[in-house]
Amino acid sequence: MSDRRAVVHIFSSYNNVLMTATDLTGAETITTCSGGQVVKTASDSGGQFAATRAAERLADALREKEFTQLIVKYRAPGGNKANTTGPGAQA
Repeated sequence: MSDRRAVVHIFSSYNNVLMTATDLTGAETITTCSGGQVVKTASDSGGQFAATRAAERLADALREKEFTQLIVKYRAPGGNKANTTGPGAQA
């Protein structure tokens, strides 16, 4: 049984949580999900509930494609914006 690996990039701001799964090189996108896709109101898309639901949806998609290992990388907006991650990163 071969181990299929993916890299999950999490971008967490105070307004939204974006999750993208790529291959090890980062060139090929496997699947993506955001907090806005899983909650009803836009104001909730950056919270812990939205991040948890988005992670569950991303994990289900990766499980269907038979990925067994994940490498998780997360970051904050940075630049002129806040250098701290939003509340969704603590979920």
